Amino acid sequence: MQVLSTLAFAAVVLSAPAPGQQDHQHANTEKLGTVRFATSCTPAAQPPFARAMALLHSFEFAPAIESFTAAEKADPGCAIAEWGIALSRWGNPFAAGIKPPALLEAGRAATSKGNAIGAKTDRERDYIAAANQLFADFEKVDQPTRLRAYRDAMATLAAKYADDPEASAFYAVALVAANDPTDRTYANLLKAGAILERLAPTQPDHPGFVH
Repeated sequence: MQVLSTLAFAAVVLSAPAPGQQDHQHANTEKLGTVRFATSCTPAAQPPFARAMALLHSFEFAPAIESFTAAEKADPGCAIAEWGIALSRWGNPFAAGIKPPALLEAGRAATSKGNAIGAKTDRERDYIAAANQLFADFEKVDQPTRLRAYRDAMATLAAKYADDPEASAFYAVALVAANDPTDRTYANLLKAGAILERLAPTQPDHPGFVH
């Protein structure tokens, strides 16, 4: 049963719609679910950050950027908001195709700004550093290599912060995004599905765990 469900998960994510289609599905609703992502940001920044996380998990990337920006406006020291902006700039992690240079430049600018602000915790710094793998040296390093680097960074992060379900969830997404389409063992897809299967019952209202 577990193998069937994880294979079903893989089929769903690999056939995920393009960002515009996904946005259409979620448009005009704030029934986004609940995401628990601990940050060192001030209380004023917490509500827009939480909303931004739910939007990010719901593939509502433009509104997510707006909410992450609002969180940073409420707390200019909220460096982790730039991590969220960077991932939102990347867009649909399951979409085929090479990301355009302008998008990559914007994503790298976000992680650079996050580093310049200075995250207050090791965990937040690790999230920003992991996201930067998607954009670092994109002029010279091809996208599959960067995706694998991001996957490996998220594997390390998820192991280091084993009590952080968001780390595990984003690792699962990275496994699928970096998957080799010629691998007929589906090992990474099965691993990703198993991670989300484990997480889903713990937060049934989470928009990403049961997406």
